[in-house]
Amino acid sequence: MYGQNPYNNYKETQIKTASSEKLLLMLFDGGLKFLKQAKEHINKKEMKDANYKLKRAQAIVTELMNSLDTKQGEVATNLLRLYDFMLNELVQANIKKDTEKIDYVMKMMREMRQTFDEASKKAGASKGVKTQAGGISGKA
Repeated sequence: MYGQNPYNNYKETQIKTASSEKLLLMLFDGGLKFLKQAKEHINKKEMKDANYKLKRAQAIVTELMNSLDTKQGEVATNLLRLYDFMLNELVQANIKKDTEKIDYVMKMMREMRQTFDEASKKAGASKGVKTQAGGISGKA
């Protein structure tokens, strides 16, 4: 117990107790953070660090894909396709160290984050209505 970072303990607790909607937003926030850092590393010609950050962003997009329950319908299936596109763009961005592709994925992530945040707030405001954002399964 001693020697553990209190901030890490706080973050771990925050993740374990978060709703699926909150976890989704946290994933988007993490992805955006790593993409911003990757872009900064590319601009500084720090390619090893850029590779690491892009791989972290790719892992987040993969987690977004894995969290979908495509049995929930067309929305989840379309999100899966969109995440797959984003993942492919990030792989290409990493191979080519292409900041334009990073910017494009960041724009998509920001828009999706905003959409899910608004949907979550609206769902929370509805009395007695339980929804899952974008076909997110309870397995996340």
